[in-house]
Amino acid sequence: MSNQFFQSPDRLVRLPELKAMLGGVSTASVYRWVKFGILPKPQRVGVRGVGWRLSEIEQLIRDGFPTGGRHV
Repeated sequence: MSNQFFQSPDRLVRLPELKAMLGGVSTASVYRWVKFGILPKPQRVGVRGVGWRLSEIEQLIRDGFPTGGRHV
């Protein structure tokens, strides 16, 4: 039987939490990195909101994304 049914679902990280995870970067930096393909594109959350998959951000940090040592 597959373990995928027993793992918690991948949650979305909103912009303030993402910025904190990346060491307190600016909003402009986050969207610049998305534009250049450094960060994954966010997923739509309703009409005005967006979020990033936590698993993608955690993998990015594990792969050596510079966070300034202040990530959550």
